[in-house]
Order: sequence, then C-alpha cells, then structure tokens
Amino acid sequence: MRKMLVLLTSVLFITSVYAEEFTPGADFSIDNVLNFTGNSNFTDFTTNNDGSYALGAGSVFSGLDFDGDSLFEILFSIDESLPPGGFDPGKLGVYLYEADGSGGFTHVWHWITPEPGNSLPGLNYGDIDMDGNYEIYFGVPPAVGANDNTWGTNIFEQGADGTFPAAPTLRWLHGMANTDNFRPASYAIADVDGDGKQELVTVDRGTK
Repeated sequence: MRKMLVLLTSVLFITSVYAEEFTPGADFSIDNVLNFTGNSNFTDFTTNNDGSYALGAGSVFSGLDFDGDSLFEILFSIDESLPPGGFDPGKLGVYLYEADGSGGFTHVWHWITPEPGNSLPGLNYGDIDMDGNYEIYFGVPPAVGANDNTWGTNIFEQGADGTFPAAPTLRWLHGMANTDNFRPASYAIADVDGDGKQELVTVDRGTK
C-alpha cells in the first residue's frame, strides 16, 4: 500500500510540474479539429433546432495502431447527454479515427447506440482472448424503458482483416437486469486470479 501511495504521489507531482511548464497556445498548436456539425458520421445523433449537436467527448485513447500500418489511431467516446443542454437519456457513440500522414485524421469506424441511455459510457480496448485480434469494450449505462435491449458492455472484436464489425460481437449484461442500474463506467484488463488468463474488470458508477 505504501508503494502505491508513493507512486500515486509521484504521478500527481509530475502531472503538476508538466502542467506548469507547458501552456496551451504557447507551447502547443492545434493540429486538427473534428467538427460534428455537417459530418455524416454523426447524423444518428439528435440535432438542436439550429442543426447543431449537443455532444460531449468522454474517454480518449491515442497512439493506437490496431491495423499495424504505422498510422496511429484515436479511439474516443461521444455522449449527447453529457454537455449542458444535452438530451437525457441520450445516445452514445464510440469512434475510431486514423492519422492520414498529413496532419489530419480519417474516419475508420464507429458505432452509435440505437437507443438512448444514461451518460458516461465506459471505454477500453485489449485482447482478452489473446488471439491476436483486438477488442473494443464499450459500456452503455441502462435507462429503464429506453435502452432495455442495448445496455451493458458491448464488445467489438477485430476481424482478420483488421476492421471492426458494424454491430457488437457480444453484449455482456454482467448477470444483471436493467433495473439493477449497473452502469459500466470504466474498464481495466488484468490477470486478477493469476491463472494466466486475462479478465475484464468493470467499474460501476450506479448505486448497486
């Protein structure tokens, strides 16, 4: 426990130091901006009266290379119930973009919940079954009466061609019913019991 506390303290200190040394705008420049409005990859979300979207980004993973082509990808979640003025319940989405080698990013894959759910979806990636194909884990919190058929942990397994499917490979309900209000908000991958197999550890931000 002491080692863990020391490590956490060190990480927090390093974060604080770097926050003081680097100033956005002075040390960094914006390389690319993703504009949701008018983007056909976001049309399944609900628009406001002026045609704009009330969308908030959640988890973001960068520096990935799922297809091994040396062009890095960004994996992130979108939540239309998160920002002020958003919808409650609202649709959730997970997106994968790849660097184009010229400072921009190209859309690779996405999935948007067909039914609205609660906010703050969980997101992670890994290869739990160790078959060489990555999985994306996307947690959709339940909203009783709204997304009874799509809540839970949606797992998308990469195909042999390096692409991800248009629909979940598996939907895992954690042995729960939607009325249990189990909200998969975060994931970690580890061999918890030391049997040589990876497990998916899920954080619940609900009341159970």
